[in-house]
Amino acid sequence: LANGRQIEFSDKNLGSVFNNQGLKIGENKSSTLYCYPIHSSLKEKNTLLVPIAGEYRLVLADGTKIYANSGSKIRYPDVFAENERVVELEGEAYFDVAKNPARPFIVKTTQSEIKVTGTKFNITSYPDDGFEQVTLEEGSVQVKRKGEVFKLTPGRQYFLDKKSEEIVLADVDPILFTSWKDGLFRFQNMDMLNLSKKISRWYDIRFDFKDERSKKLRFSGAFDRKSSLDEFVKIMESTTDVRFKLDGNTVFISQTER
Repeated sequence: LANGRQIEFSDKNLGSVFNNQGLKIGENKSSTLYCYPIHSSLKEKNTLLVPIAGEYRLVLADGTKIYANSGSKIRYPDVFAENERVVELEGEAYFDVAKNPARPFIVKTTQSEIKVTGTKFNITSYPDDGFEQVTLEEGSVQVKRKGEVFKLTPGRQYFLDKKSEEIVLADVDPILFTSWKDGLFRFQNMDMLNLSKKISRWYDIRFDFKDERSKKLRFSGAFDRKSSLDEFVKIMESTTDVRFKLDGNTVFISQTER
């Protein structure tokens, strides 16, 4: 909460949530925090922190649904401003925004500002990733960065390379970037370095590459997020030239010799 007080959500800790003023601001149930509309002039901001190997859903008072992926932070106010609805994201989240043309919905990341009135889209913006992605599934989106505005239509993706600051707009299959919220990992020609980052946030492990060429190997496929780490390793080793060796909380990755 705004004063630093933390409330842990779990299946054993369900029930009402109150803010610093003692006002009931939501209900925690079934891995979802349902926010309630309240009347307050303070407009305090709360932060939802999703741990590594976790995921959570947030339903805002306006009806907007947010699916937060592991290792993500979402900052949102108890009460939205009269002319706009603003939240802040660090990590990855899927947004199903309630339509309200008079009060646009804005997501701020460390790199960009994404503005919509009602739509479905995914944002990936982890601090330790070398990129930021905005993938549009339905509706329309405007991505603003350093004064420049990029408009997306369904099936289009905004990709920012943080190092070079190059921006690429491309046609993609949105399901490849949104299926995580439905319990699936999907990858299409993804290099092993970026794939390992996604996997490490889910299994709470660290990957160590024995050689640079292993990082550049690419993988296409899908598997259930409920799969164990052992099952994931078996899938990868049976479909790629990569070998995994688990030592404690670290997975060493190498390429098989031919």
